[in-house]
Amino acid sequence: LQPAWGSGAIPASGAPDVVGAFRFLCTPSHNAYNDPIVYPGQTGKSHLHTFFGNTKADANSTYESLRTSGESTCNNLLNRSAYWIPALLNGQGKVVMPDYVSIYYKRRPSTDPVCQRQGKACIALPRGLRYVFGYNMSTGKGGG
Repeated sequence: LQPAWGSGAIPASGAPDVVGAFRFLCTPSHNAYNDPIVYPGQTGKSHLHTFFGNTKADANSTYESLRTSGESTCNNLLNRSAYWIPALLNGQGKVVMPDYVSIYYKRRPSTDPVCQRQGKACIALPRGLRYVFGYNMSTGKGGG
């Protein structure tokens, strides 16, 4: 990709297919017992999460509400995406607030040798992609 100053458009590049990646930092916004993906519309249903990015993210968040409300704790005020992780607790059950999280997106082109080695086509990140990560049955006792 090449920047197009002034118009906001990104012109087509004559360069070979390249790896596209970007990253940014977000500071914590708030803690809440909400998970807009796992328990949409069910305030207080989930375990405690620390939210980053959109300052209005909650159990009722939708694509539209995130795009039109809230501020950003990320290093780009136009990035109103919401990110959340299980809250980190110390030995006394108190929340330990992280300084920041680093969000990293990477897209490998179909011509990248890594795609051939893994035996699958590399594809672009789909619009509206939602993630859920982790081991939902993990007990932290060394077994799973």
